[in-house]
Amino acid sequence: MGSTSVGGSGVGFGFSVGSTWEDKQCIRRLNAREIAQTLGDRDAARALMCQDNDVAAAYAAVGQSCFTPVVAYVAPLPPVADYAAPSAPEPPHPDHSVMAPIPDDYPAKQPRH
Repeated sequence: MGSTSVGGSGVGFGFSVGSTWEDKQCIRRLNAREIAQTLGDRDAARALMCQDNDVAAAYAAVGQSCFTPVVAYVAPLPPVADYAAPSAPEPPHPDHSVMAPIPDDYPAKQPRH
């Protein structure tokens, strides 16, 4: 996100030091914007922004909740007595004549060497 450096020099001598740093608030705002605009999830973007104390305090100051409650409906399960297990499939017929015959022009299996 940025860098800082300092240096100095004299006759026949010089030095410099540098480092990089990242702005976590800037990354949070970028992520919230991408979540809201690209993914379309404004609730997740709000939750991300509300991790910042200043944003949470602003919502509290106007009397709004920073987090949107999620309400889900779960349908009740049917009673166990109404459930009937599927019946087992019938075993294959022992008479092999029900199989299709092999055509005369079917290539023979070649021996392996």
